[in-house]
Amino acid sequence: CLAEEGSEITKDCCKALRFGLYDVNILHPDGPTNLERIVDELNDLFAVAEMLVERDVLPKDWYNLGKSGAKKIKVAKFMDYAQNVGSLKD
Repeated sequence: CLAEEGSEITKDCCKALRFGLYDVNILHPDGPTNLERIVDELNDLFAVAEMLVERDVLPKDWYNLGKSGAKKIKVAKFMDYAQNVGSLKD
């Protein structure tokens, strides 16, 4: 289930990149936006992670603020680079 949720996040992010965050599926115009879909899938991913903790598959302390902070710094550097080469706009 964890892998499935990850792939669903990937799919919805790709749709958002192609059509925009606030676009809806033309086959379901009353449905959620791509942003709403991403938020739903992120919640599903965290729910599955919680279930894995409850079943002792993941350790209770799996979330690491230090690693999270380091990742944010790394992503920010690459976003700055992307902006400098013109592939990312404000």
